[in-house]
Amino acid sequence: MKTYYDLLELQSTATPNEIKRAYYAAVKKISPEHNPAEFEQIKRAYEVLRDSQKRLYYNSELELDEGKSALLEQAKTFLADGKTGKAIKQLEALLEDSPNHLLLTRHLATAYEARGFFHKAIAQFEKLLSINELDMDAWDEYIDCLMNHDFHDKAGDAMRKAVALNEENGFGNVDVLISAILFFITVDETFTRICFDRLHKLDLTKSKLSDPAQALISIVLLTKSDDFIDDALHVGRHIKPGDYDYERIEKLLTVKELFALQKSGEFDDVFSSLFEALIDDDRSPSDWMKRLLMEGYILFDQPSVMRKQIRKINELYPQLFALHKTFLQSFLNEKNEDRMRDANISECKAVFKKHPELKAAFQNEDEEDDGPDADEMPTPMMPVRKPPKIGRNNPCPCGSGKKYKKCCGR
Repeated sequence: MKTYYDLLELQSTATPNEIKRAYYAAVKKISPEHNPAEFEQIKRAYEVLRDSQKRLYYNSELELDEGKSALLEQAKTFLADGKTGKAIKQLEALLEDSPNHLLLTRHLATAYEARGFFHKAIAQFEKLLSINELDMDAWDEYIDCLMNHDFHDKAGDAMRKAVALNEENGFGNVDVLISAILFFITVDETFTRICFDRLHKLDLTKSKLSDPAQALISIVLLTKSDDFIDDALHVGRHIKPGDYDYERIEKLLTVKELFALQKSGEFDDVFSSLFEALIDDDRSPSDWMKRLLMEGYILFDQPSVMRKQIRKINELYPQLFALHKTFLQSFLNEKNEDRMRDANISECKAVFKKHPELKAAFQNEDEEDDGPDADEMPTPMMPVRKPPKIGRNNPCPCGSGKKYKKCCGR
């Protein structure tokens, strides 16, 4: 079977410039229309070989003979099928012959964590980083492992080390800095500022996060600081109109109004919570439910008072009002009140029916199983029992398909 080096007609010692020239020469020979499969192979070969870390792991895979390579593939299949015990046994056996093998060490660390052997997983990640400390993705997984098992001090030290390596080696890894800001923002403002200053120089569109602009919004909302809004807007300067994240970057402009509303003390807390939820919305079922419950509070609790406050919000904070203009304008017309209440109750029931796991988090235990009573507003945001702990690398329970850490766990 041809290796990536064979596909690009290169030696394994090829320099980055040689890899680039070989790739451009290869794509000139292959038509993507007539040979799409071969073209994709060449493209994949270039993506791996031009990235120093991906290339390092690929080279370590090439070190395995045919038999060990087959056993590794089998172990990866075991992991994918949830048979972590079998995967661990196979990987441990392979590492006996090659104790410092990069790829095997990484897979074993992942298998230990999936199995719940977190002390072994942490030790294995530390071994991996002692072999290759420049792997930023490995640092991310190691820090996640520490955080999942409440080693917060150790995770903080690891985060500082990862940020330092990122800077010293000129990697320009956006995600390392965003993760560090989210980690330190409430405990170390000085280090947070340092990370933001470094992030200023980088292009946010290079992030591998599913939603980097949303991460910036979460950062700003955590700080409650106007200064960080300007930082976030500067970081998001590369996102242009038409880009997926542009609408979210624009939302940062409404955050200043939100902070002003919160500081004024003139309005019911439900408006602060509603606007914050709309700004920080990651489009998950959980956020959908929060919005519905806060709307219900407005509809059911002293609506005449709420209407007066909404009119004042429209006057003083037009950008916030515009976030939820349709709902707020409809509510200002008293004739719509009963219809909107019925619609709110029906939608709450529909969400609970579609996502029953949300019911324990949002409703009292003594509420009926068929949803909130038709004559009452659902009790907003009153959890009655702690949900089971979710690992940051586990699938998000909201059903988005993303990892928990990159979805509802931010």
